[in-house]
Amino acid sequence: MAYNKLIIVIVALIAIPFVSYAQTESLYLSAYAFYPMSSDTEWFANVGYIRIEMTSPEGKLRAPVLLPDGAIIKKILLRYRQDDDTIFALTLYRRNMYTDVEQVMASMIAPQMSGNFGYLSTYGIAYRTVNNSGYCYYVVIDIPSGARAARIAGVKILYE
Repeated sequence: MAYNKLIIVIVALIAIPFVSYAQTESLYLSAYAFYPMSSDTEWFANVGYIRIEMTSPEGKLRAPVLLPDGAIIKKILLRYRQDDDTIFALTLYRRNMYTDVEQVMASMIAPQMSGNFGYLSTYGIAYRTVNNSGYCYYVVIDIPSGARAARIAGVKILYE
């Protein structure tokens, strides 16, 4: 009798399908991860956000993106505040380390948003799988000169 129960348990365990679910991870680039791409860029870091100074002729900020090799990028979120009519952009790039060719993986245009900080996100990502042996990855935020009301709090990248 005990022998029959043991066989039923073994058969039941073998028959259970093994399902694997990918776990979503995230990489957060705080405002302090970004640095100016030009020595002419004047920027201001406050508690929790950065902005470009009104007198700066250019407003491009870059942050390295360090994801594990083989990671699949699922979504990018920009946390920002924009109180005037200025439009600025966030672009995720990958650069081939051998040919120096730069490719756009994702790009977002931040619309005006008054009040509190909010999010802008995209799922539209090309070249989703990270290949650290051939490419380096980075985010560029391009804020036009004089966009004093544009504040960047950070970027979050979701991946599996």
